[in-house]
Amino acid sequence: MGSRGAATSEKKDGWREFAPATLAPMSGLERRSFLKLMGASLALAGLGAGGCHSSTPEHIVPTTRKQNARVPGSTRWYATSVLRDGMALGVLARCDDGRPTKLEGNPDHPASLGATDAITQAELLGLYDPHRSAIVRRQGRASSWEVLEDFLRDRLAALEGKKGAGLHVVLGPTTSPTLKDLFELAATRFPQAGWHRHAPLDDASAREAMRRIFGRPLSTVVQPEMATVVVCLDCDLFTEGASGVCCADRFADARRKALSSGSLSPWLMVAEPSPTITGARADDRLAVRRTAVSLLARELLYRVAPGSSGVAEVTNVALVGEERAWLERAAARLLAAGSRALVVAGRAQPSGVHEAAMRINAALGSLGHTTRLIEPPEWLASRAVGLQPLASAIDSGAADTVVLAGVNPVFDALPELRIGERLRKLEGTFHFGLYRDETAEACRWHAPLAHDLESWGDARAPDGTAGVLQPLVEPLGNGRTLIWLMAMLAGLPGVPDLDRVREHWQRRWRTNLESTWRQSVGTGVIADTAAATVQEDPRQAAEASAEIAPRSGIEVVFDPDPFVLDGRHAHNAWLQELPRPLTRVVWGNVALMGPQLAQRLGVETCGVIRIEPADGHGDGAAVELPALVIPGVAEETIAVTIGHGRCAGSPVGIGRGVDVSSLRRISAQWLVGPVHVGVTGRSRRVVIPQGHETMAGRAIVREVAPGGVLARSGTIHLPIYEGAHGAAPQQWGMSIDLASCIGCGACVAACQAENNIPVVGPDQVERGREMHWIRVDRYFTESRRGAADIRFQPVPCMQCEDAPCELVCPTGATQHSADGLNDMNYARCIGTRYCSNNCPYKVRRFNFYLFAERGDEAAPRIQQMRTPRVTVRGRGVMEKCTYCVHRIRAAEMRARADNSMISDGAVRTACQQVCPTRAIVFGDVADPATLVSKAKRSGRSYSLLEELNTRPRTTYLADARAEPEKEGGGV
Repeated sequence: MGSRGAATSEKKDGWREFAPATLAPMSGLERRSFLKLMGASLALAGLGAGGCHSSTPEHIVPTTRKQNARVPGSTRWYATSVLRDGMALGVLARCDDGRPTKLEGNPDHPASLGATDAITQAELLGLYDPHRSAIVRRQGRASSWEVLEDFLRDRLAALEGKKGAGLHVVLGPTTSPTLKDLFELAATRFPQAGWHRHAPLDDASAREAMRRIFGRPLSTVVQPEMATVVVCLDCDLFTEGASGVCCADRFADARRKALSSGSLSPWLMVAEPSPTITGARADDRLAVRRTAVSLLARELLYRVAPGSSGVAEVTNVALVGEERAWLERAAARLLAAGSRALVVAGRAQPSGVHEAAMRINAALGSLGHTTRLIEPPEWLASRAVGLQPLASAIDSGAADTVVLAGVNPVFDALPELRIGERLRKLEGTFHFGLYRDETAEACRWHAPLAHDLESWGDARAPDGTAGVLQPLVEPLGNGRTLIWLMAMLAGLPGVPDLDRVREHWQRRWRTNLESTWRQSVGTGVIADTAAATVQEDPRQAAEASAEIAPRSGIEVVFDPDPFVLDGRHAHNAWLQELPRPLTRVVWGNVALMGPQLAQRLGVETCGVIRIEPADGHGDGAAVELPALVIPGVAEETIAVTIGHGRCAGSPVGIGRGVDVSSLRRISAQWLVGPVHVGVTGRSRRVVIPQGHETMAGRAIVREVAPGGVLARSGTIHLPIYEGAHGAAPQQWGMSIDLASCIGCGACVAACQAENNIPVVGPDQVERGREMHWIRVDRYFTESRRGAADIRFQPVPCMQCEDAPCELVCPTGATQHSADGLNDMNYARCIGTRYCSNNCPYKVRRFNFYLFAERGDEAAPRIQQMRTPRVTVRGRGVMEKCTYCVHRIRAAEMRARADNSMISDGAVRTACQQVCPTRAIVFGDVADPATLVSKAKRSGRSYSLLEELNTRPRTTYLADARAEPEKEGGGV
């Protein structure tokens, strides 16, 4: 499908530019002048609705200082990274007039490969969020950095005399090599200090399994593109952790190549309690209780390596019905695949499941092929302990100074630890964070932390590759970095973070220091830093008991929210309003259950249920939340997501959804059961933009067997539009491969970031007034094996050649361009909404309110995020996808300047650019040699609702699914 590196020439030339250390993209004076110039026309969407109002006239103040050879209005690209649990995800940042306005994946970075996910796209809104912490506070009152530094420096000096006794530092996961050096110096200065690592989404069970197998906590790098069969044991391979984008990309690329030869490889098998993105894409999915996954893993290990596993066969009583049939099929495929098999386990499973998965890989000879062993990039896990020792130290009086940086344990730590209650007992508590969150409220001192996009730093990708983080703007909230904090703990003199990072790496390079540094910053990747493969033989397994999991009672399984995760992104309105891939829920969470359990309990969607542990664990452990009934959830299972119900921080996230942490325990943080479930008889709204679950017998998402073609009643060739002025030499069109799409929603988030699309809030979404220009429909189809099959379909504007919208507009606001686009003239639109009524695809959006304007003090910060390429729409106009026409026109201007045609791949729409599976192809449909033309000639190509004869320029490639195997488990 082409390389992601084949981006526009603008990007290709620009993203290797080096931003000098002395260059601040915009000074304070320049920023104020810029805001005066741009005014309210570039304001970001608010959550409320506003009417028409007049703006106070302001004088335009010109910029009087030269901007370091910057051409006004030009675009520059910078390479940097955003962090996901300490791991780096490489991005390219587009900066307009000194302010970042869009993030794209860095094709040179092994964790992104040119793509990103929805969370990374929303980091831009997080950077400009006006609710971020901006001032130092002491006991809730405003203070200053000078006062804090003096106070903290004196306290650390006193602690140095006691070798750090009483000092405890709590950090999140980190892979920064520079921070590691500073940590070593701080640990030497305070040898008796307590160092703690808080990671709510930690994969501790995997590390424990590696210790048992190899004697040390090695990390794994999975390579699904090398496999012919992938078995996921309660693991969402395409989203879990920082490697999700990379795994989705490589898996989809391998499937695409295999599909071209008429086969499906890698074959994907998934066993999970509730639907996930990976499970929806599976060729063979099993809905199974989370407690039964360990039985599947042990039995699978026995089938693959019965002589060396040390695990006895599980009795037939333990695995029942479809579970045993799925096990037979999985074992047969794994044995047939041999070294090209891959078995992975998820974070919610105990260490025994991870150990079984790794031993299966070792027994089949796939270590070094489909999975590699490396030294852990995340070094803090072996140097720090969890929060339980901190709780004990506070209770015993051994802790008097606690420094917490980049973590929020008062909200996201397990409630049994009572971190907030314990922190409030101490006088010397210091919190550094992006927001004045729950932990900040419990500490005496709070100070703002700099965003990843405001900081110099470094970090490693999951495969160990190091990259440099560089600031795109001056810290908008006057925040400091973890490097600054660790240097203070180490007692080092104050120097810029840039100098510390550069000196760290120049000590390693020894030669070509400046040129190597400039190249590393320019590409975002430090060459030759990927971790080497570790050759290690697994130890002999100890005999394991074959305990049978209980089959009685309802169990509740916990998972991070797909977008707000453990609550760290609850402040982000883009992510709150982005429909969850499987449930389509926005602005909250639900209790997910299957139809059978719902019928037995007598509960329907939106009905409130009360969940309480059967053993009465804890006081006030019961939670109430609305139910959502969908197929695909395991029997006797209720699935809920964590990260909701925030009570501090940004007002965007406060009170959204229900905090279910009171149900969780230290001994079983991802599962509790059995539980009592009561039906309250009340209902609570569940906001779901998609109002339909099935295709109702229509040919919406089509599918074929591998190598098959669609049966058509006629041709679906695409005639080129010829209007009154003829056709342009290049005609634009799009093809979306439903066999590659995983429904992750990254395209929706990227479109929102690219096109200045506002957020409207839950009330407006509930009324059907969401503003997303592209949606991803999710359908449940007729089951092939008694379990629901899930299909995804992205739906942008179809850019119809015979567009029904164009015929009914009384003002000619919607018109057809010579190159085949269905354009919108916002100046002509008077808001009749006739076009929306006449659109069979329902992809046009109406601006009911002034979502794009804010009249409060937050507006100046937010205005800077707007891209100047796209008009900011006002109240009363219709808006929709236009194939990122501003990108097309920019490419045309470059082509005219070069006296050439636009090459294939030179124009990439925002949704195409972000897609981690490369499911979207865009280009010139008039040229038969382009990728999009080849896709449209495929036997899988079809038009949505083609019977209406709208002749859409956006077409689809049918999904490719194999027929179910016979229960004997043959390959």
